[in-house]
Amino acid sequence: ELNYWQRPDTIERHSNLAARRDYWRPYVDFIGSGRAIELGDALLDIGCGPTGIFTAIEPEGRKVGLDPLLDESRDHYPLSPGVEFLTCGGEQIDLPDASFEHVFCLNALDHCLEPQRVLEESFRVLKPGGQFTLAVDVYNSSARKWKALLSAHVKVRVFQKQELHPHKFVRKDVTAMLERVGLEPSADRAL
Repeated sequence: ELNYWQRPDTIERHSNLAARRDYWRPYVDFIGSGRAIELGDALLDIGCGPTGIFTAIEPEGRKVGLDPLLDESRDHYPLSPGVEFLTCGGEQIDLPDASFEHVFCLNALDHCLEPQRVLEESFRVLKPGGQFTLAVDVYNSSARKWKALLSAHVKVRVFQKQELHPHKFVRKDVTAMLERVGLEPSADRAL
């Protein structure tokens, strides 16, 4: 993951604040279709990277971004002002229970070492009545079967650990993980 964020073309593309806001706009619109972000709300972005959703969220309030690679990112990206950045993963969030009205995990769950633990921690720090927004790549089961069939008939290069996306999910597995921690999906939309 770090290699991606340190590539010159990635740095150029993501250093432009207007482009970052344009990228995050569909996510912000989707979030607004649920519990709207209000002035003073506390917001947590798990796996925020150097250019997280806070570049596109206007209301003032507490904003906290978590990412294990933030220390390396600081050398290449201007981090969003007004955000408290913590260099850590989402598996163990050193913040009090029920601290945030909104918790975001956007394109990060499949990068985490323990996705179920990230969801447990997300639910723990979410205030009652708060909104958890998850964006994750999901695959249908036929795609998984197709990959298995293909690998049986074609020579495939296999990596011990896929660094960028160590997890692949199908929709029903994500729904089951959410339900195990008491989160019930209320909207499902492709972005």
